[in-house]
Amino acid sequence: EQQKKQQLAALAHDIKTPLSIVTGNAELLLESGQTEEQQEYTAFILEHAGQIHHYVTGIIELFRSSHFCGSGNRCQLEELLLEAIQNVESLGNKKRLSCILTTACLPDHLQVPKDALRRIFDNLIDNAVEYSPKDGTVFLHASAAEHMLRLSIRDDGEGFCKEALSLATAEFYRADQSRGSKTHFGLGLAIAKQITEELNGTLCLENAPEGGALVTVCIPLTCC
Repeated sequence: EQQKKQQLAALAHDIKTPLSIVTGNAELLLESGQTEEQQEYTAFILEHAGQIHHYVTGIIELFRSSHFCGSGNRCQLEELLLEAIQNVESLGNKKRLSCILTTACLPDHLQVPKDALRRIFDNLIDNAVEYSPKDGTVFLHASAAEHMLRLSIRDDGEGFCKEALSLATAEFYRADQSRGSKTHFGLGLAIAKQITEELNGTLCLENAPEGGALVTVCIPLTCC
């Protein structure tokens, strides 16, 4: 199984080079005085090349060896949380999404790998934005207690279906409502779970009492 994953990651990496060439040449075509019809075709090429790039990047992210443990550094969580808010508002711009952050009992610094936390945030935010309705809100919460860092992110969408509650963290799983999505490939939660477990933590899925999907990550404050 590990060998298959390595082969898939290698294949995805090999696809990136010719894909970059296709994208680069399509971008040059847009600057070459095309007709309106030609511009439409070129834009179509760029749009779908972007989808492939997003998918390939997700595969590489999922299967690459991280080795976070042993490379821990002091992390300013407040900085990452502010960055997360900006990412929600940026990714959710077309949906006019807002973000609400709450915190409790957080230390100034954490002995947790910064890159690991950023990757967890990025993937959970991407998933929350995908399932949020227009004019919706994404709720972020961070707290520390009993030597554990607790991070949660909730959208105010329809929540997880029964099947998704048990399968959504599996590689390439996509609920029926997302099958028409051009950017959601069933990798975000799988990546977040993999990184969390590398940090000796847990990732939990549930439907919030207030409505919407709720993802909670718990990580030891000195995980590495």
